[in-house]
Amino acid sequence: MPSGLLAAVDIEAGVDTLIYQAPGGRAFNVNIRICNRNSFDVHIRLAVTAGNLEDLKAAEYNEYDTILRANGNIERSGVSVAQYQSIIGYSDTGNVSFQVGSAYP
Repeated sequence: MPSGLLAAVDIEAGVDTLIYQAPGGRAFNVNIRICNRNSFDVHIRLAVTAGNLEDLKAAEYNEYDTILRANGNIERSGVSVAQYQSIIGYSDTGNVSFQVGSAYP
């Protein structure tokens, strides 16, 4: 299983973005941290899709237009990802970063 920080991405405003794609081998859990570096609230989306970014379906969103407070952050712990699944992030504004880390060292 991968360990430590697996991905860190600064999101472009208004664009679904591939944050991390799980390697083959086996399923494992990750923690996802999202940080709003703006002085105002933003709306974020988070999805885990069975394939690539192009395969994203509406039913695969875990968060949809969730408000992330100014200079705030949220963490989703223990998110299960199977082999080759992708984590997709979105923000309606720039200056928002997504990080994926292993749930267990």
